[in-house]
Amino acid sequence: MEDNKSFAAEILRWDEEQLRLKSEPAPAPPCPSAAPPLLIGDDPECQIIEQKPDLAQSHALLSREATLEFLAVVAAIPAEKKKLAAKSNTSYVINNIYQAVKQKVQQCKQEGFGERQDPRLDSFVHYLVANELTIDHYRRALLEQVALQEFEMVGEVGRDVARTARDNLRQTDSQIEQELLLWHRAYHQFRIVVNYFVLGVEKYTENVLEESLALLTVSYVVNEKITDDPPHTQNGFKAMFKRGLIKHFHLAVESLNTRLVEQFETGSDPGSVASRVASTLVPAIHILQARTNKVPGGRDAALLEEVRGRWCAMIEQPLPDRKRDYWGTIFNTVVPDDNSVVMTQPPNLRYPKLADDLKLGQRYKSAMQRIMRETDK
Repeated sequence: MEDNKSFAAEILRWDEEQLRLKSEPAPAPPCPSAAPPLLIGDDPECQIIEQKPDLAQSHALLSREATLEFLAVVAAIPAEKKKLAAKSNTSYVINNIYQAVKQKVQQCKQEGFGERQDPRLDSFVHYLVANELTIDHYRRALLEQVALQEFEMVGEVGRDVARTARDNLRQTDSQIEQELLLWHRAYHQFRIVVNYFVLGVEKYTENVLEESLALLTVSYVVNEKITDDPPHTQNGFKAMFKRGLIKHFHLAVESLNTRLVEQFETGSDPGSVASRVASTLVPAIHILQARTNKVPGGRDAALLEEVRGRWCAMIEQPLPDRKRDYWGTIFNTVVPDDNSVVMTQPPNLRYPKLADDLKLGQRYKSAMQRIMRETDK
C-alpha cells in the first residue's frame, strides 16, 4: 500500500513537472550520435553491438495488447474527471498499469511464485517489480512500454501518451537509463532460459531425449550466469526458479542414460553412442557434479552415482575389442575427477520468435503442469 501511495505521489509530482516544462521553450534536439551503443558480450574483440532502443522496444512489444487495454480504459474516462484530478493521460495509463502489476506480483508471491505460473513473463515491468527496484526504474520502464509509435494510431489518448512518453524518456536521468539497460539484458536472458526450459520439457514429452537434455542443460547453465552477472540483487527473482527445471533435468538424464547404455550393449555402432555421450550426457554430468560438490547427498548425488554405475558395470562384461575401446573412452569422460567440473556457456543462444515469445507465459504454465503430472506418477 505504501509503495502504491509513493508511486501515485511521484506521478503527481511528475505531472506538475511536465506542465512546467511545456511552458518553457523547447530545448534543442540531442545529437543522434550522443547515445552510445550497448555492447553485449564479455570479449571486446567479439562483442555484438546492439543499439539501446532494441531491447526496450522488443520488451514493450511483448506487453502491447495489455497496453492497448489500458489506453482504452483511460480513453473512456470523462474529460471533466481528468480535469478535476489534474492528471494527464500518460499519468493515468502508467499509474493504472503499475497498480495492476503490483497487485499481480504480490498475489503470486503469496500463492507460490513460479510453481504453476510466473508473472515475470507478462512484461518487463512485472520483472522489475518482482525484483523490488525503485520508483524511478518503474517509471522509465512504464514510459518505454507506452512509447511505441504504433500507439499514436489508436486515437487521441494513444497519440498523446506515446508522444509524451518519448519526450520524457529523453529527459530521464542517465544513471537510471544505464541501470535499466542492464535489467533489460537480464530480462532478455531470463526469457531465453525459460524458452529453453519449456522446449526441453516439450521434447521430453515427445520422447526426443537427447534434444530434451541438451535444451535443459543450456537452460540451467545460462540461468546460473544470470544469477552471477550484473545487475546484482539479493531477493532471488532475477533468474528462473530452478525447482521445475531440476525435476525435468533429472528425468531427462536418467532416461537418456538408460537409452544410451542399452544402445551400446545391444547396438552395432558404439562410436555413435560414445559421441552422443560426450556431446549431451557429459555436460549434464558436470552439472550434477557441480551441484553435488556444493550440497553432498540428495537426488543429484544419487543420480550421478546411478549414471556412472551403469557404465562401470560393463567392466565385468565380455565385450568385443572395438566396443571395449569405445567403452574405455566413455568411462574416462563419464567418471572424471570430482573437481574437474566444466560448465561451458553456449556460443549461440536462440531467442524465440515474437509469436512464440508472446505465448511464453502459457507455455511455462503448461510445462509446470506436465512436471506435476510426472511427479505424481
